[in-house]
Amino acid sequence: NRRQIHRASKRRGDVRGSTRKLYKQKGTGRARVGSARAPIRRGGGKAHGPTRRDFATSFNRRQRKMALRVVLSQKLREGRLTVVPSLNVEPRTRVVAAALRKRDMASALFVDDVIEE
Repeated sequence: NRRQIHRASKRRGDVRGSTRKLYKQKGTGRARVGSARAPIRRGGGKAHGPTRRDFATSFNRRQRKMALRVVLSQKLREGRLTVVPSLNVEPRTRVVAAALRKRDMASALFVDDVIEE
């Protein structure tokens, strides 16, 4: 997800201006032309220029859930997972941080099974 493209050029649909035919197809003796914003014309769009893209890769929901399950079970086997049914402290950062320090926990993940609506 670190890959990014910051530059972009205007394609023929992005360039400002009319899309009308410059002059009629037959009878002028000149070469047939279409839009003034075609890439071959001055002031036209870029034919195959850089565009902004999203390079983010998605991960399947089932694979993500399975990976979380594997990691949590691994931590449980290693004794690095502590399940606390309730902290019973005031929901303030300072109070919760003090309660975690008292239990010698450097980091914590809080999972709540109550769905609030």
